[in-house]
Amino acid sequence: MLRDKIIQGLLYKALQERLIRETSKKAKILQEVVSECKAAENSKVQASVMNEKLSHTVNALKNFRNYRNQSKNNQKNEVNCKQCGKKFMRRRNVRHTVQNAEIGMEEITG
Repeated sequence: MLRDKIIQGLLYKALQERLIRETSKKAKILQEVVSECKAAENSKVQASVMNEKLSHTVNALKNFRNYRNQSKNNQKNEVNCKQCGKKFMRRRNVRHTVQNAEIGMEEITG
């Protein structure tokens, strides 16, 4: 009788329906019903905490992407070379060592 009152007073309707189905198939004792209710409550709390953490993570990623896009737009077109000290125009996928190798080859062949 107490078991039925606990099942009747549950807030989670899906759990309530499942417990009613299972108690009609086999006789569940009060302790089993109480332990299942506690487990369901704990899982709901953990799921809400995980969803809360997930939303914070997404916000952090969005802020990071915006920061990276802004920094690309603010880059200088001229860059000082760390090896020779000259100023060069910024180019994509061109390295100073490749330019030095080409200059060195011209001096040898030239």
